[in-house]
Amino acid sequence: MKDAMYIRETETISGYGDRIVLYYFTNEKRILTLEGEIIRYGVGIAMYTQLPGERTKRERKVMEGIFRTKEEAEEFVDVLCRGLVTPITLEDIVADNVV
Repeated sequence: MKDAMYIRETETISGYGDRIVLYYFTNEKRILTLEGEIIRYGVGIAMYTQLPGERTKRERKVMEGIFRTKEEAEEFVDVLCRGLVTPITLEDIVADNVV
């Protein structure tokens, strides 16, 4: 898997007053088939929660190889960012929205 290629960042405050920083990104996966190499694109979320007086917690979730084009993955990252999707719900959001 290559490093993230397209990144969106947003910040919010939880109901408990914790600062939450979310990074949404695409990734690329090369797959070898009998016909040759194909590239599929995925999305991921890294979430950092800064608790007052405590260490920062990090959560991350990646879904690989779900889009055929980079543009589809980038559009989906924008949707995730607008919806403030978190790593824990990423799999459900992908299942509900990606054909």
